[in-house]
Amino acid sequence: MSFNATAMAEAWAGTINPFDGRRMTASCVRWDEASALWTVAQIAHVDVVWPDTAAVDSATSATVTCTVTALGLFAVAEVPVDCAGTVRGPLVRDLCGVCGGDNGTCSGCDGAPHSGRSKLCSGHGRCEGLVCLCDPGYYGVMCQVETCT
Repeated sequence: MSFNATAMAEAWAGTINPFDGRRMTASCVRWDEASALWTVAQIAHVDVVWPDTAAVDSATSATVTCTVTALGLFAVAEVPVDCAGTVRGPLVRDLCGVCGGDNGTCSGCDGAPHSGRSKLCSGHGRCEGLVCLCDPGYYGVMCQVETCT
């Protein structure tokens, strides 16, 4: 199906949301009578061809080619794509920048992303729950202070 690429400027530009990694793309959509909603179910996205940006005018069209496994009413629409590239997928980047992550790769012992509180507890304790349990002779939020004797 052909469509006017300038009407889908965000998808055409390929802009990726820097926070959650989502973007928009052009896609075939099918009207689902049962839910009374447009859906991408039963559609395999084969190809989207965008026009050359240097040659864009109001009559510029792009094409999307899809194969379907059901008959129905179809259209081309701008739809979200998750950070893994799945059309209308559920995944987003976590605060650590990991697609589908749980913030665990950049969280400290306090469980907060980018807090600066290491899970290693400065090498003088162990992280249990959301706190560092310090070895004898050390104290502080991250067991970073040696006890004076």
